[in-house]
Amino acid sequence: MFTTGSRITQAVEMVPDDLDLMSHRVFLPSAKGHDAQWVNITTEMVVTLANLPPRNGRVFGYASHHSVYKHWQTVCKEAGIKYIAPHAAGHHGFGTETVVRQGINVVDAAEARRWSSSRVLLDSYAHSEDGSRKVLDAFSRDNAIKSAKAKQQQRRILHN
Repeated sequence: MFTTGSRITQAVEMVPDDLDLMSHRVFLPSAKGHDAQWVNITTEMVVTLANLPPRNGRVFGYASHHSVYKHWQTVCKEAGIKYIAPHAAGHHGFGTETVVRQGINVVDAAEARRWSSSRVLLDSYAHSEDGSRKVLDAFSRDNAIKSAKAKQQQRRILHN
């Protein structure tokens, strides 16, 4: 859910035939106005899914999204991390990781997640982390000097 931005219901409903690991993709069922579709996945996810035996005819073995929550809470507790609901971990995690932490263009991130517009991503799913510090750092004297030096070097390269 984190790397695809999928909904918990989509992940839970996946069956083994929804995996095309050779092509690094999974078929996500339709959800909330989105058609079912193939979605690219990371090499790490390919390896994880390849080593995960199907249960109860499904990739993850859960009967419904309701049956995930208790196990999800237990895993968070055992890992010593604060509980974050699946929706927050998936949608909000994807939005914040791509746009805020990784600096990916918001249009590209929204398209990768299949949101109807980048506005949806910005308004609901990308959350600031240390925003005021980052803004102040961007305008700090050291960054201004580095930026000016980089521009001078670029001009020299273009004129040579």
